[in-house]
Amino acid sequence: MDLAEIDESGKGLQFFGKTKVERLEKVEGQPNVYLLQTTIELERPNQAVPQPGQFYLIRSAKSAVHYNRPISVYHSEEWTSNEGKKKVLVQFMILEKGRGTGELCHMTLWDDISVIGPLGKPWPVEECRELAEKNKGHAKICIVGGGIGVAPVANLASSLLDGSYDFYAAFKSGSYGLERVHAKRLEITTDDGSCGRCGMLPCALTKEAVQSAGYELILACGPTPALVYVQKLAAELGIKCYISMEHRMLCGLGACLGCTIETTKGLKRCCKDGPVFDATEVMICTQKR
Repeated sequence: MDLAEIDESGKGLQFFGKTKVERLEKVEGQPNVYLLQTTIELERPNQAVPQPGQFYLIRSAKSAVHYNRPISVYHSEEWTSNEGKKKVLVQFMILEKGRGTGELCHMTLWDDISVIGPLGKPWPVEECRELAEKNKGHAKICIVGGGIGVAPVANLASSLLDGSYDFYAAFKSGSYGLERVHAKRLEITTDDGSCGRCGMLPCALTKEAVQSAGYELILACGPTPALVYVQKLAAELGIKCYISMEHRMLCGLGACLGCTIETTKGLKRCCKDGPVFDATEVMICTQKR
């Protein structure tokens, strides 16, 4: 653990412990996407709270799998109880695709969850807010989410001023995770045409659309093809761009080096140096997601 993650008493700033399942439901219209909610009671007032773009390592406390799964924060709220305890409500949007996520998606209310976090490098929220302030009334920020990758960018969007950004969301079918997205322009694409435009991300986020809007910043999370497309588009047009990468993780603290990815500055740890990276640094085509 880095010294930056330790308080003056030598105790870690991340939460390591168990919480309870307070809400668990399948997202309407989606066969394998679930919303899980829990509340974390912080042990000390200075413990870290989640920032947009960060994630937790979570798993069912009864699980037989050896490692927690990295799940991005979809939504969080902080408050202090009458007893003076600082608490954080955290919502996760989970795609069921393996044993670990399958167990998480089929827990029952008040089951125990093993939780570690918050972890990772967040989105540049202050940079976004400064850009929004500079361009009042003109959405110069472009936020892009694909599939379950909508969760961390929706969290970012909800932290920004309403109407200060445009939002592009791409799904296979239907849409989800957009309840707190209040964009000046919301574009939805679906592979089957069930919602928004029929087609994939490039049919809405075209070079002409980006140039016409005059975006100065693009932030994206989603499947590899979508990130490759956004990265190339931003590079071609000379627009600053951040992307959130996904990778299998073990420790989540940068110690095991199991989630290294290739960048123009050498190998970087996705859990610690990311998951948010400057798009000009990441060699996406070589990554395994």
